[in-house]
Amino acid sequence: SSGINAEWPLRPGLFGCIVNMNKMNISPEIEKFLNKFWEQMGYLVNTIIFLLTGVIITYSCLDIIEWVDVVYLLALYLGVSVSRSFMLILFHFVLSKIGYGSTWQSASVLMWGALRGAVSLALGLEVQHNTGFCKKMRHKILFFVSGIVVLTLLVNSTTFNKVLYLLGFCHVSKAKKIAVDTAAVRIMKSMTEQLSDIKKRHTHTDSNWAEIKKVCYVDTIYNVDSDLKENRSEIEKLHNEVTACKGCSTKVPVPLTKAELSEFYDESRNRVFKAFKISLWKQFDLGLLSKPALRFLDDTCDQTLDISDKFIELSDIEFKKEKSTDCDSALIPLL
Repeated sequence: SSGINAEWPLRPGLFGCIVNMNKMNISPEIEKFLNKFWEQMGYLVNTIIFLLTGVIITYSCLDIIEWVDVVYLLALYLGVSVSRSFMLILFHFVLSKIGYGSTWQSASVLMWGALRGAVSLALGLEVQHNTGFCKKMRHKILFFVSGIVVLTLLVNSTTFNKVLYLLGFCHVSKAKKIAVDTAAVRIMKSMTEQLSDIKKRHTHTDSNWAEIKKVCYVDTIYNVDSDLKENRSEIEKLHNEVTACKGCSTKVPVPLTKAELSEFYDESRNRVFKAFKISLWKQFDLGLLSKPALRFLDDTCDQTLDISDKFIELSDIEFKKEKSTDCDSALIPLL
């Protein structure tokens, strides 16, 4: 970052890009620890920045803030939202044709879920300590930046779940419900077998097995206690939906609609790629894959997943001859 004269708020982003480019150099044994470490560091830094901002505003800025500044703050908040919406509308056509693509729903999420937090406050604190501005200007800039961050937390964040629901992002496909229900049934079957073995041990004869079964009971994550029975019947219908023939009253399976078939296909495709990536990292952990092979196949998997209705083909694999054995062995789970 020093070589390209990047400002300090951009340096963490550049650092993250460099780490991601060299993520295969991180040992799988410490990857989980590193994730927890940087997550905790991010939480501590955010807490410190918000705390410092609150202290500085309380002791330095409130004395010169007038009621008209609150009106300006609300107008500025609306202006920021409108300008962001205008930018997304302006580039919507280009974004919809490149990369991940863009829809009006995703553009709405980008507008309403705009991140205005620690980075904005850090820049405001930098202006606060910049002697190139007059004292009154520095305090007001910090006040406006902090006010927009607070309004974002109070308005955008508290209503974001409702926005996602209205835009359809919270919709759960039938395929996913069936997959989760199947997993729950297998867990319950395994739990019943384990409990049967534990009951035979004399050390657990005094255990309250009714309470244990109640605590260990697993149903689908989409059910709640209030309507568990109704939801269970709805889930069971997904596995084997039938209807009566109008002519002979014979029970026949209900054909899936085009939208349902598409949901099942997309969910199955995502699960195949997820299993494939898990297999790659396991092979790397066991020493069956080299770092270049893992990086190449992992990137190929991500790029292919972004393309609708596409799977990894052997013709897509362009690798060095000395690494071709690794690539072929890694593709076995997918084929």
